[in-house]
Amino acid sequence: MLPQGPRVDSVFLNQLCRYGYVTNSKVKFVMVVDSSNTALRDNEIRSMFRKLHNSYTDVMCNPFYNPGDCIQSRAFDSMVTSMMIQVC
Repeated sequence: MLPQGPRVDSVFLNQLCRYGYVTNSKVKFVMVVDSSNTALRDNEIRSMFRKLHNSYTDVMCNPFYNPGDCIQSRAFDSMVTSMMIQVC
């Protein structure tokens, strides 16, 4: 018997493209975009993951950041927001 839990419509999942990125330190980033957005190519996705990784690294290198805490960085937030605006 299958476990009971939330169900996701497979039609909805077919409309999304899922991308993953794993760093050398085993940090995983996942990006989900609408498949109807034909402007995004693999090169743009790679570039976005590199920007995200660089910004995340800047946050982690901050001596005042405690690992495991929520990221509260205006620079990180603005970079992620600008990526989201670019995608939409």
